[in-house]
Amino acid sequence: TRRAAGLPVTFHGYIADRAKLAAKLSQADLVLAPAVCETFGLSVLEALACGVAVVAAAGSGAAELVSHEPGGAARGAGIAVEATPVGVAAGVIELLSHPARDRAAAARARASHFPWSASVDRMLAIHSGEGHLCRDNVSVIRGAAPPAIAQAPARSIAS
Repeated sequence: TRRAAGLPVTFHGYIADRAKLAAKLSQADLVLAPAVCETFGLSVLEALACGVAVVAAAGSGAAELVSHEPGGAARGAGIAVEATPVGVAAGVIELLSHPARDRAAAARARASHFPWSASVDRMLAIHSGEGHLCRDNVSVIRGAAPPAIAQAPARSIAS
């Protein structure tokens, strides 16, 4: 763990233990995800599930997770902003204007719109389309046991 010089920011590095990771993540005020090439944003979804609002780059896959409309806050759960220092700063200011309790509730509610089962079903629908290379394997996948991540023990998150 190290602190950023003169800033209220802490860098924890890699945390392998899922329970410790969830506990640390749930203590954050916000998560910043300014990468414009983020395709889905699993880390963003994990933050939302832990009750942490997210500032994400507009146009990225993460932007869909945090906001119903481009550039708009989803009830304090997150905001999609221009991926510039000024844009990210504006997103931080906007989200911090919502009370912490409201941000946490909104973030968890937003995460609930993206259950693992729905993500898998959507992925299988895309890959089963006519002409897709994986089409013949989808029926095998649909009959298989859920992926290991779906069977992982549920973690307890302090509110």
